[in-house]
Amino acid sequence: KEAREQEKAREQEKAREQEKAREQEKAREQEKAREQEKAREQEKAREQEKAREQEKAREQEKAREQEKAREQEKAREQEKAREQEKAREQEKAREQEKAREQEKAREQEKAREQEKAREQEKAREQEKAREQEKAREQEKAREQEKAREQEKAREQEKAREQEKAREQEKAREQEKAREQEKAREQEKAREQEKAREQEKAREQEKAREQEKAREQEKAREQEKAREQEKAREQEKAREQEKAREQEKAREQERK
Repeated sequence: KEAREQEKAREQEKAREQEKAREQEKAREQEKAREQEKAREQEKAREQEKAREQEKAREQEKAREQEKAREQEKAREQEKAREQEKAREQEKAREQEKAREQEKAREQEKAREQEKAREQEKAREQEKAREQEKAREQEKAREQEKAREQEKAREQEKAREQEKAREQEKAREQEKAREQEKAREQEKAREQEKAREQEKAREQEKAREQEKAREQEKAREQEKAREQEKAREQEKAREQEKAREQEKAREQERK
């Protein structure tokens, strides 16, 4: 009977050892499974980090391309403005040359009119002298009286001619003043047009600068959002790691 009890005790001890071995094997399998899960989580975190870095690189490349495009557009606008300015300057030069030619033509016409008037005056004087000489020969006595009357008439005619000449000169001066005033008005209009073009160019430049600032601000906001997302992912990973460590500690505690 004692031998049977001892045999039974050995069987129970053996069963307990086997049960203990099975528990240890089960614990090892669970630990191995947790390690594999942890490795998978870390690999997944690395893949996500790599994907975020690639996305960030694509965003930066896109931002550089947009900046390059804006700079090229700005250069084209500036070149266009320079060409327009050059065209306006050439137009202004042509207008000034035309005005000088017109002024020169008016002066030449004026000189011809004056020369013609002098020739006509000279011809009239010569004709008048011949008539007076003839009249003096025919009637010396009457000519003396007539000469006095004619002298008086000549003085009056001369006064009228001088008055007429002054009026003509005055008219020419007024015409010249009107032409000069017109030229000044045209010059003023061209200057105002030039000022409007320059103001328009400045407004366009200002708008491009504001657009550039908005794009940069947007890029900074996107970068900030990506950093925050990365921080959240890292925090989540730390929480998961902490949870696994706690789970591991509980398992060890249970063993």
